[in-house]
Amino acid sequence: MTPHIFTNLEFFLGLPVLLLLLGLTRYAAGRLFKLTLLAANVSLLVVMPNVSVRYVSFVLVVATAGYAATILLRRDWTKARKRLLSAPLILMLAAAFAALKYDFWHGLDEPVLDAALSLVDRGLLPALGFAYIAVKVYSSIIDARSGRLHGDSYLDYLLYITHFPAFLAGPIERFGAFSRTVNDAAGSKSLLPTAETSVPRFMFGVAKTFLVAPLILPYALPSIADGKLDNAAVIYLGYVAYYFYEYVNFSGYSDMSISTTRMLGMQASENFNYPFMATSLTNLWRRWHMTLAAWLRDYIFYPLMFTIMSVIGHDRPGKKALAAAAAIFVTFVICGLWHGDSYGLLFFGCFSGLVLAAEVTIEIFFKTRVTRWLENRSGLRLGYAVGSRLWAFHVACFSFGPVLLTNEQTVRLFKALGGWILSTPAS
Repeated sequence: MTPHIFTNLEFFLGLPVLLLLLGLTRYAAGRLFKLTLLAANVSLLVVMPNVSVRYVSFVLVVATAGYAATILLRRDWTKARKRLLSAPLILMLAAAFAALKYDFWHGLDEPVLDAALSLVDRGLLPALGFAYIAVKVYSSIIDARSGRLHGDSYLDYLLYITHFPAFLAGPIERFGAFSRTVNDAAGSKSLLPTAETSVPRFMFGVAKTFLVAPLILPYALPSIADGKLDNAAVIYLGYVAYYFYEYVNFSGYSDMSISTTRMLGMQASENFNYPFMATSLTNLWRRWHMTLAAWLRDYIFYPLMFTIMSVIGHDRPGKKALAAAAAIFVTFVICGLWHGDSYGLLFFGCFSGLVLAAEVTIEIFFKTRVTRWLENRSGLRLGYAVGSRLWAFHVACFSFGPVLLTNEQTVRLFKALGGWILSTPAS
């Protein structure tokens, strides 16, 4: 098998057997259903090439530590004490994420490197979903600290962290909601719930990811950036093709993940909602990877914005706009770093953050006036609707375009763009 679960023949052969087995365990006992599902989650990790039992052990250790933190933070302590306790836990999680995601091992001496790698295999963690483990553990710590978690079990938490359909790329669920849906599934007596609707959606996702997306990829920016940077039309089409490729590939993966989860008898959040109909970059992020966008909003943007407003105040629109703009910019820089540290991802985070900061500022100061002005001008409303969608589409193309490029490709691309803007040949 390869590290991408849905690209493996073994997964497709084993899924019907797993669904039948899980359906039968519902009639025996709900706990047996959960234990069978956990065994399936762990097995799908263990059978991947070069993934040792040490990696699975590492995942389970992180899950155990996260659950222990939620237990501590659910105690009847003061808010100040809970914040004091959660701070080092969050810092340790962030440090582990940074070390594993950005491959900091290369800066360590050999004895330290050997000790660090005794738990995990070199280079596998970023590909195997540690970014998604980190956001799940972080959100569960914050939810426990805020009193939003009540009595969820250790077994539920292990299922939450290792849930195989969403392990590599989401959708990102919250622990409380996941615990409720897995308990509903364990108590159900349906053998193959939602199969009549989930199987067609699963096959549609397969078609998008494995048939349509590969047809688009040769024309997308990562495939052409090395050879034809002197051709503006090719680069433009490369941006557009990559945006379509990313949507088709990722939404296809989400279709497979969501439909598999529902065939297990569980609920799963939608991840896309017609993103090409977006009227701004802000609106796009209410339609694109919606579970990640909601996570960023609830756990990064809102806390940061309220913190800034507590310092500068929010008695005037200007202060509110400044707080919102600063918070959204920092949130998307973090979003870029969460995906990786390449130049393309740093550009994605910074550029998206700047555009979103500008949009939120414009919305605070001008949206009501523009809306009222357009209400009595029906002819302009159509032009505004078309123009805003074209704006959102091209901004999205430009922000997403470089994310899969190497650092060398990114530098060459922006040198070429700079040369065209200045009307001088790119070096």
